[in-house]
Amino acid sequence: MRLVLNTVGLATMVSMAVVVPTRAQTPGGFLLGPAASSSLTINNANDPSINGWTIVLAGCATSTTSAQTCKGSEVIPTVANTSIGITLSLVFESMTGGPLLTSGANNRSDMSANISVTAPTGQNIYEAQVNVNGVDSTYPSRGMRVSQTVTTTLIQPPLSTNPTLSPTLQSQTFAPINAVSAGTDFLAGISTGTESATMNTATVTYTAVPEPFSTSLLAVGIAGLGFVRRKIRRG
Repeated sequence: MRLVLNTVGLATMVSMAVVVPTRAQTPGGFLLGPAASSSLTINNANDPSINGWTIVLAGCATSTTSAQTCKGSEVIPTVANTSIGITLSLVFESMTGGPLLTSGANNRSDMSANISVTAPTGQNIYEAQVNVNGVDSTYPSRGMRVSQTVTTTLIQPPLSTNPTLSPTLQSQTFAPINAVSAGTDFLAGISTGTESATMNTATVTYTAVPEPFSTSLLAVGIAGLGFVRRKIRRG
């Protein structure tokens, strides 16, 4: 399945409802189904430089003790020109208006999905971010997490929100590349114990820059490694 959206404005939510067999509740959103794979292309009529982001979400999986299923979840894409590059954000939420995930007595909600993102032609992705909105009053330091493992030409170190930090948003950078894939996991609650955890929304973000600038970023990273090596040798 391949879907094409047209957006208006630099930092705007996708404005057209996606035509799919079962439509998402929010205009511009698309469903995260348990088995299907959805492909979405985002265009912006006012800014050709951000045309052509392509997103593929593979079928979602849930744990056997999950309080929710992927069937009631949707993804809202937004795209913006920011000070650090062109940023694509994917907000995961419940299409019913309630929380994305909740946990109860001796139960956790665990949902995962595979995300593939391709930047527009001439743009390379160099940064990924994860964020979560929610609360776990019983286990605040470990009961709420959004994590992903990004694969470029290499498998990157795991990236995860940290509820003990403020904000929970965490990011990582890597050698710029046009397309990445990410195994993403959403967890509310832990495997045992009685608790009350609510994940309202989860957000994953990818930022890209034009190819000449991405080459400069890579050069700066290599130069930094050389500086560190020289410092170690002198030490």
